[in-house]
Amino acid sequence: MDNAVEDILTTTTVETSTTKSVQPIRAKDETTQRLLEAARDGRLEVLQQQQQQQQQHYQSTKGQNNNKLLREVTCTSGCTLLHWAAGANQIRILEYLTGTGTVKTQHDNEETKPITDPIFDSVDCPIQHRKAQGRTPLHYSCRNGHLETTRWLIQRGANPHHKAKHGVTPFQLAVWQNHLAVCRYLVQECHVIPAHEINDFDCGPFHWLGIAPVERANFNNSNSENNNSENNNCGTGDSSYEDGRDLLPLAEWLAKQQPNVDVTKKQRQGHSALHKASWGGHLALVQYLHIHFDMMDDTPDHAGNYAASLADMAQTARHDTVARYLRTECSVERRHSCALLGVPLEATDVEIRRAYLQKARELHPDKQQQQQPRDGTTTPTTENHNDDETFHQIQRAYKHLMEEQGRGTQRNPAHSLPLMLQLANNNNNNNYNVIAAGEDTINDQISDDGSSFFKAKLLAVLLEYGDKGMDVSNIKKKWNQVWGVPFPEPKPNQNRKNKKKSSLSDLLLERAGDVIRVDRDRVTGTIKVFCKQCSRETVVQASARG
Repeated sequence: MDNAVEDILTTTTVETSTTKSVQPIRAKDETTQRLLEAARDGRLEVLQQQQQQQQQHYQSTKGQNNNKLLREVTCTSGCTLLHWAAGANQIRILEYLTGTGTVKTQHDNEETKPITDPIFDSVDCPIQHRKAQGRTPLHYSCRNGHLETTRWLIQRGANPHHKAKHGVTPFQLAVWQNHLAVCRYLVQECHVIPAHEINDFDCGPFHWLGIAPVERANFNNSNSENNNSENNNCGTGDSSYEDGRDLLPLAEWLAKQQPNVDVTKKQRQGHSALHKASWGGHLALVQYLHIHFDMMDDTPDHAGNYAASLADMAQTARHDTVARYLRTECSVERRHSCALLGVPLEATDVEIRRAYLQKARELHPDKQQQQQPRDGTTTPTTENHNDDETFHQIQRAYKHLMEEQGRGTQRNPAHSLPLMLQLANNNNNNNYNVIAAGEDTINDQISDDGSSFFKAKLLAVLLEYGDKGMDVSNIKKKWNQVWGVPFPEPKPNQNRKNKKKSSLSDLLLERAGDVIRVDRDRVTGTIKVFCKQCSRETVVQASARG
């Protein structure tokens, strides 16, 4: 999984005013928080009162911009009053902030007058904060599906093509949050071209759609807390509701109505849309990609993860369902077995059995013997051997499809603890008996805090990022994803002279310094951990040797 992309895509600094549980706004002080909440909740009187107080404070200063303080109000993520109002669909607040609306006079609540002193001169107000750098109010109105606000911003000069950090555009965020109406508006009225909507990681529209949040992928399910029947589908609310089915209208619109959108495109880390949809746990979208675009789980990403591997790492029931589908319906092994029997991938059990019986009658060794010439001559031995082998291949293919449901073996070899133990201890013969004992035996010994097990698991985790190295802050999270257990906290060392708590990087070096190295970026100060010798290539080679 491309974790840099994942971090960007999961940044949620704006919540809609209709969300049931609104996350608190984080700000540097109570006054700032109160003003931002007023913009989000549509409480215009709070902003007016603050502006009046500022005007009274600076009334003796000629030429002083009385709105400077309001313009500089931001949350800890860098979002201004304008961003929060746009993200919460508060057009009245936007009008007030940009001087395009009217306000009530102090003397008569029924009388209104135009705003002549705007707080913001432009609706395009990019965030300066590092994580969401460059995002404008339009990014958030599109992200939250507010078509009316999106139209209002565009009509007042908002740039629909504006690229924020990592090349993120308003359209990409609308796709990610599955807002078909907003996507249509941007394409039809603002000349956005979906085929050109590629971010700096080479992620296209289908990559974004694949990692849509679960509540946005299933909003028509009446069991969902966020049911809103947006795309006019009929939600059943039953337990058979397939995860991700509400993504299909947008998927079909992109694939069938938008020219040159590359559904099968792979991004920089080797992820296809199938990888992303599997990581998102969206079974219906995975099925759509497989059935309509013949996408198979036959190619790992640059970290060695198949789509099924990513689904495994998510560790939820719906992801388990996706992983099973990928292994039974989208594997290379299933395609091979179907090809041997001459049946399509979607063949039913009846069709598979019929095809097998026909080929068995043609290739059965007994029938071949019955066809031997009566004059006593024999056919070449190699030909008989080839016929026998073909018959046995047909038998194996039939058994694979009928008894094993065509199950494949997609798995990242680096997630095999026996293999990683071998690589971590390639100069130590003491562990070979453990390796030979198999994975079940090793899993029974996971509680052993020995350095061999720790090193093997750590190397597998680091290989998720390849030669780029992994930010030390991500190690614990990725450890849990790869191995399904929490990162092992160190045991207290009574003999350690320095009683001060060690940093995670120090602990990693202490326990695995012979197989890893730790570097600090001089510019950003980020600490990254690298494998010293083990690489994706060495894992693949070791796996191939068996």
